[in-house]
Amino acid sequence: MIQPLHAQIALVALDGTEVDARRLSYTAETRDHMLDEAVSAVASEFGTRLLAAGIQLPGTTDGRSVLESVQLKWEGVPLADRFERMLDAPVLLVNDVDAEAIAEAGMEESPSGYRLFIHLGGGVGAAVTLDGELAPGPRDRAGEIGHVQVVFGEQARACRCGRRGCLESAAALGAMLGDEFSDAMDAPEIRALAATADEEHLDEGARALARAVKLISALLDPTEVVIGGPATELGPRFLDRVRRETEYPSRGTVQVPVRYADPRVSLAAGAAQAALTSALGVRWNRNSSAQHPARPRPHRSSQGIRASEGRIPEPVLRNADLLPSARRLLHAARSQTSDEPLLDEHEQDDHREDRHD
Repeated sequence: MIQPLHAQIALVALDGTEVDARRLSYTAETRDHMLDEAVSAVASEFGTRLLAAGIQLPGTTDGRSVLESVQLKWEGVPLADRFERMLDAPVLLVNDVDAEAIAEAGMEESPSGYRLFIHLGGGVGAAVTLDGELAPGPRDRAGEIGHVQVVFGEQARACRCGRRGCLESAAALGAMLGDEFSDAMDAPEIRALAATADEEHLDEGARALARAVKLISALLDPTEVVIGGPATELGPRFLDRVRRETEYPSRGTVQVPVRYADPRVSLAAGAAQAALTSALGVRWNRNSSAQHPARPRPHRSSQGIRASEGRIPEPVLRNADLLPSARRLLHAARSQTSDEPLLDEHEQDDHREDRHD
């Protein structure tokens, strides 16, 4: 996970558990160099065990390049190609809010319907999942709600984008907690800042967020709305404010539940899950003893990975001893040029035996 001044790096096993984690700090000037060094170190230490890599970052991406990231000041950066050369494994770039939404959906055994996920931190973004799968738009811009105007007249505050009344100008944590807030803060620091925050600013933020929630909910009819990111540290009082502001009757609609994100979700879970699905066409589910194959989506990679053909039996995701077989499957998928089976007869027999172990 890449942030403006720090990065979190995690190695995630095939069952979804983190087996290694490290944090990297840098400045805007040293960021590229230090990221390259850190990725090279991971490649040297874990290279033969890597199946895929997911890079979670703020901004818009098509999975291969950073199209635009205001926070990182990147535009048109082919980051996936750069890291693939170091790791010798497929790399998928994932918007940070999309990754959070994927991770949240993965906590359910059988997610169904639409779920609206809203991230509140230094910025505001959203993502929609349908039956547990991300529902992206054709231009890779779904969920960019931070600079939609929701506050008007004298109450509209100036936004960093140059306009007034944007959702972010009222509901981002900097707007509610003050300029002291930073995405680099840890949970205790955010809670301490929230304890001394201006109540009027918190009310304004909740009201602006509720307007967006109410309108999007009327359009999507989601099963629930989940608020994630650092805003979960604002506590129950802020959540109650948002709920109250959405409870007014609106003919033809129903009241949609609003809650905070599940605190058990790992920071690395969403990006790791997206990368696994992209490379092998599978996903894990922490609340189920069996793993559920995801609906296949081809990964747009210069290496020609055909994820739609990369399904593997459930035990492969639960048994670390089968990592070599999974890696052979991935390499076969990357070089596959026909509709022939990805596993030969002996490997298929091995997998059938594994299913009965």
